[in-house]
Amino acid sequence: MKITTGHLAEKSGKWYAVINLYDADGKRHEKWRSLGLDAKKGTKTEAN
Repeated sequence: MKITTGHLAEKSGKWYAVINLYDADGKRHEKWRSLGLDAKKGTKTEAN
């Protein structure tokens, strides 16, 4: 079992948390979750 990891990404003018999940076979699946912050108004530091 691998550790769940992730990062922040900007997409379509919004900030998203991208979470890497691993299944039983070790395959990675990404989940994108909106943070509700506009990328134009906020910085990556603020999104963190």
